[in-house]
Amino acid sequence: MEDRLIEQLKCGKSCLAVVGLGYVGMPIAVAFAKKNIRVIEYDINEKKIEQYEPGIDPTNEVGNEEIKNSNVCFTSDEKKLKEAMRISKLNKSELTEKMTEELQALRAKIGLSQGELSKMVGISRQTYCAVETKKHPMFWSTYMALLLVFDNNEKTKGMLDIIGVFLQELRDIFNFSYR
Repeated sequence: MEDRLIEQLKCGKSCLAVVGLGYVGMPIAVAFAKKNIRVIEYDINEKKIEQYEPGIDPTNEVGNEEIKNSNVCFTSDEKKLKEAMRISKLNKSELTEKMTEELQALRAKIGLSQGELSKMVGISRQTYCAVETKKHPMFWSTYMALLLVFDNNEKTKGMLDIIGVFLQELRDIFNFSYR
């Protein structure tokens, strides 16, 4: 079933819905759109939709030109979500929780301190420490940054599949493959 969904996304028979036009949702939507995947970006805030439709990026996360040149469909109409496969908050939560559970082991495997790894992913050491010790939930943007760090390290690449934090769907969509 997963392969069928991915094929449907790639050939344009299905589209992907990303919920939330914030600092996480917008970059994800644009990244998928750059892979020629039809994307519906949904937000309940109609004023945000009105800004994004002509190509204005009020968050400055991806920039006005990126918005103007993307094929993202912006909407506050819930009915349009039925057209799409969603990256749900549940799936995000499951993935970030799994990553959090194994974070200390992954970091130890590549031999980095909390401070070194936090610099690589763009968060403070204190925030990283709070995530690793489960005192603070991991944000999706941190998950994605950590995923890139661990996938690009031979010592941790295989562990991502074993612990189930780098789904084949994400790998296929972003054209990540084993080198």
